[in-house]
Amino acid sequence: LGCQGGKQPALNSTSRLGRHEYVSSWGKQVSGWGKENTFYQILSPNKEDEGSWIYQDAWMCLGDFTQETKTSYLLGKPNNGVYIFVIEGSAQIGGQTLSKKDALGVWDTPTIDFNVDKDSRILLIDVPLKF
Repeated sequence: LGCQGGKQPALNSTSRLGRHEYVSSWGKQVSGWGKENTFYQILSPNKEDEGSWIYQDAWMCLGDFTQETKTSYLLGKPNNGVYIFVIEGSAQIGGQTLSKKDALGVWDTPTIDFNVDKDSRILLIDVPLKF
């Protein structure tokens, strides 16, 4: 596309050029960064939101848990799915126990409930399943 002009492809289109924002220690700050025992947003499709932005209907959240915590995650959009990756520690999600380096895909639900164990770090990647 670039300088060709004309109509831009829709968000999430396979023909759209990727765009994203770079976050560095001296660039845009994430106010929730380092928040404990909850998920905080680190990436979204909205420039006004917390964290960095990308030109796609996707969200990324990180959770640093220093104590056992029950929490929920509300998906960014209907028909999205969430890839859950346990970086450290362990958690129970829908009857499944995930440990360090385990992952799980979840879809067809508006929210996901977590029982997170002490000293855990979890990454959530919330993306559309259909374009």
